[in-house]
Amino acid sequence: MIDLKTLIERIITLISLTLIFSLSLKGQTVYNAVDYVDMNEGYTMSKSNIAQFSDVEYVADLYQLNFDTTGENMVWDFSLLEPLTQIADTMYDPAESGLVDALINDCHSACKWNHTCYDTCGIIEWDCYTKCHGVCTDSCIIEMYKYNTNLTKIFLDTIDFEVVQITDIQQMYLKTNSTLLTDKFGYKLSSFGIELLTDIIDYDSADVMYQFPLEYGNSDASTSSYEINAFDIIVWKHWQSRYNEVEGWGKLITPFGTFDSTLKVRTEIYTIDTIWWGGETFTIPDTLNLDSIVEYKWFSSDYGLPVLTAKMLLMNGHTLLLDVSYLDSLRCFDASANAFPLPPFAFLDSTDT
Repeated sequence: MIDLKTLIERIITLISLTLIFSLSLKGQTVYNAVDYVDMNEGYTMSKSNIAQFSDVEYVADLYQLNFDTTGENMVWDFSLLEPLTQIADTMYDPAESGLVDALINDCHSACKWNHTCYDTCGIIEWDCYTKCHGVCTDSCIIEMYKYNTNLTKIFLDTIDFEVVQITDIQQMYLKTNSTLLTDKFGYKLSSFGIELLTDIIDYDSADVMYQFPLEYGNSDASTSSYEINAFDIIVWKHWQSRYNEVEGWGKLITPFGTFDSTLKVRTEIYTIDTIWWGGETFTIPDTLNLDSIVEYKWFSSDYGLPVLTAKMLLMNGHTLLLDVSYLDSLRCFDASANAFPLPPFAFLDSTDT
């Protein structure tokens, strides 16, 4: 038989343990789909591109920051980061992307022979015939388009193949309560200043970027692929695997300020890009000895995009810090060009958002 004193002590102990556990859970944030950025919403991001820093000592200091450090109730202090450039990281309304006109024109052309929008615009997995009574109207096509993508982002301005340029590259996303995925992007093809083609490419399988909610201990994986064939002048085949793990939580400190409750997500991306151009075939992982891309991202539920991202390249068994970007206030910088040479898409990204 337990005496009254022992019973009271056990009750107090139980209450104390419950409070400690509750406080521990309170420290861990949960990041939901509603927290993620919506259309026409964006943030100013400062970027520290390691390759562009001439200060060897500062670059060495960056490598000492240990972005891979993780765990529970952490304090990550990156307050010594120095920005080199800034970007406006913004999501837009897909219906205003400038690429919808190409889809409408293609559909109208096909509708002369077949009025079933689902068949003629086969990239849209929705039966427009029922809704539009068999007439492939502009409004119907735009509705189909928005049904399958509700966010778009300028991914790259130009990829220059000398004779041929791929421009106005826009990544398109679909955000739901459970996922953020991308399964299409649009681009324009030009040569010697003449626009040859405006096209929307659908993935053969979608790239699931996040599964919501993001919560400590969660993980997910996806594979994706697509092919671009521009009049057989350039054929680009892309395959990618993505693995996400929410591997830490705690306080984050950046030059912008302190975020008391963040989640840290580790993403590993492996890509194979095979390009046929001018009678030659290039496979980018073989050419660059590329193993994979690793991204560390910190999320705060108060902001719609990661408040800090560190991107690293794994090559020949070595880790190379590529760049660091973080939420910041507006600063003054020299303008920089947005044209890039030809690396793999995972390297160029984003967004990786």
